[in-house]
Amino acid sequence: MMVGNLMKKKEHLPVFSFEYFTDEENCLVGLFWSDGESKRNYQVFSDIMSFDATYRSNRYSMVFVPFTGIDNHNNNVSFGAALLASETAETYKWLLRCFLKHLVGLTLCNTIDFKQRICDIVWTDSLSPSEFEVGWHSVIQDFDLSDNNWLGDIYDMRESWIPAYYRDELMPGLMRTTSRSESENHFFGQKEAIVKAGKKSRQCQNCKEYGHYASTCSKPPKKTGVNTKEKTFDTMSADS
Repeated sequence: MMVGNLMKKKEHLPVFSFEYFTDEENCLVGLFWSDGESKRNYQVFSDIMSFDATYRSNRYSMVFVPFTGIDNHNNNVSFGAALLASETAETYKWLLRCFLKHLVGLTLCNTIDFKQRICDIVWTDSLSPSEFEVGWHSVIQDFDLSDNNWLGDIYDMRESWIPAYYRDELMPGLMRTTSRSESENHFFGQKEAIVKAGKKSRQCQNCKEYGHYASTCSKPPKKTGVNTKEKTFDTMSADS
């Protein structure tokens, strides 16, 4: 039903895009869609994008995956969305290919050689800026990607994200803010436990010094040696 509705929408809105795939039993596994407004949002506000897959739809038991950006008024704008029945590597590969196909509008060279060469010059701080630029132009020329607008755009902003341009800057302890927060919470949690244990130890020591240990830091002894249950049973027997 959902796919049928999207097909009808496609007939009336040519700029609307969607893709889906099913499993062997013809059950829906993945669904991606993006309309004209979402595509315009991406063309203008694609500098920052959030790719979130933490919301699970209760009705279809599928993960809802929105692609969200930020406009010039600091408000959220949508680039597209998807529903996934499983969170496997293959499923996410399919989803990202759909996003590239319908929004980015390009197909990067997907050979192992290309991936290896581009990673060797991008994700390393062992190269100088000039060495990176030589390596970049070599890859672009060898794989005939000089007309790729997206690669041209990210190359123009290379000084803001390529590690080669940060190799002389000190960035010790760089990690995600969530990792820092979790680490700090763990630290304070340990400190709190130590403080509580210390207070308890000092309390017991003071009780021992002043002769109150037995009544304050230990369970009081029973007044009689008779077991409570046995005593209750004897009382009930006597009344009967």
